[in-house]
Amino acid sequence: MNGSHDIGIVAALLERKARIAAANPHLAEKITGTKPAPGVVLQPIILKPIYEKGRYIPRSLNELVAFVGRQTDLHPDAICGNGRTRRLVDARSCIAVLAKIYAPRLSARAIDDGLLRGHGTCIWYRERHRERLKLYPEYAAMFVRCEFELARGRS
Repeated sequence: MNGSHDIGIVAALLERKARIAAANPHLAEKITGTKPAPGVVLQPIILKPIYEKGRYIPRSLNELVAFVGRQTDLHPDAICGNGRTRRLVDARSCIAVLAKIYAPRLSARAIDDGLLRGHGTCIWYRERHRERLKLYPEYAAMFVRCEFELARGRS
């Protein structure tokens, strides 16, 4: 392989790592492997406005995504992004089921569009909810925690 090409790839990866750490200051230590410098204040997660992502996201879904993001330590943009890790799928599934309870006016299509998922994904998440509770203890714990916090805040 060409040595300069390898250096370019490494430089691009390091730049990407720095951009990800800057975009997720609450996870910077996990990403970079080093603690932030003394005196550096990490900024809280700021949820983007409804229209900034280039599409309309209903306010109730936006708030639900932010809530589940806080509970699972995931950034709302990651939840609405392209990733397919189990944590992200669990968060999206939790949002789909909770939206049926706490935002019943939202259609499944609106939830799919807000989460950038294909048509029918929300319905699939809802149909597989009982199986996921039995198969994945992490998902069950997350769902129960989120449901409890939402119920407590609602009353």
